[in-house]
Amino acid sequence: MSDLNRNSSPNSIYCQPVFVIALWLSLQSCASTTAFHQNIFNPEFLDPEKRTEAINNIGQLNADLKIGIDSPDGAFSLPADLQFQTTDTLFIQIYDPFGRKLSRAELNSDEYFILLQRDGTIFSGSELPTELGGYELPAFSPENFRQLLLGLPVRSPSFQITNFRQTSCPKSMIIGSKAGKWKIRYQSYESVNDIPFPSEISIQNRQANIEIQIQLSNFSPALRKFAQ
Repeated sequence: MSDLNRNSSPNSIYCQPVFVIALWLSLQSCASTTAFHQNIFNPEFLDPEKRTEAINNIGQLNADLKIGIDSPDGAFSLPADLQFQTTDTLFIQIYDPFGRKLSRAELNSDEYFILLQRDGTIFSGSELPTELGGYELPAFSPENFRQLLLGLPVRSPSFQITNFRQTSCPKSMIIGSKAGKWKIRYQSYESVNDIPFPSEISIQNRQANIEIQIQLSNFSPALRKFAQ
């Protein structure tokens, strides 16, 4: 479970939409047959080790992120900036619909830090919480979250993963929990420097009637100077 760096009641946590998003994103039916076209990617990057090495040779990767959530509490969509600095470091800046900063998240190695910019509250830890607003969430680490967004195999026995044929690129995942199953599907991938990156991810828990849509676009990579 996470450590709270500042005092905050459960109700105040639940009322912060950014914190809800940061947690729900850590969770994740079949993808459409048009989601993955191997001919637009470098074949060697379909191997997870080669893909990880190629991603780490990108000095920095920026992308626009759009998060849509539809739940019994309502439906809303928020924009965000996404930045990878190798597969071990991820930054997310989330804005409200008017473009004002709401939250900044950092996932560095096995730790995460979330700053709620409206009141300065900070959350940190090595494991994301397993309960939120009455919903039970599966145990999910910051590393799992990064792997999910990068389309890399998730190293966790609690995930049931289906890959696209003859690749290690995830097609769908099922995460079991007492509150039901979270189903994740990778609806499309985009070629970035010939590397497959997920560009649309759908996350659904039918029992809780929650659906999350994650869209990534406008990828902007910068190669390291020593990269071949």
